[in-house]
Amino acid sequence: MYWLKYKVACSYMNRNRYDDALKILYGLITTKSPEVYLSIAEILFRKGIVNEAHNYLKQMLTLNNWYKKNIVETILKITNWKMLANN
Repeated sequence: MYWLKYKVACSYMNRNRYDDALKILYGLITTKSPEVYLSIAEILFRKGIVNEAHNYLKQMLTLNNWYKKNIVETILKITNWKMLANN
């Protein structure tokens, strides 16, 4: 069920329906999936809510299973690395 909901949220993200995606993703936080935290952070960055996006990235980094190549690449892509380095 988790992956189905996550895929729907990703579909909304791809169609710029960020608020719809966030509603689903916030409901999936309890899964402790790094992908959920990363997706929330990416949407918040796209919406210009940078501080909250940073908070979700920091929370994601506390999870045991966060370190995956695709996650690191996405962090670098959405933040342009400079934003994280400056804070």
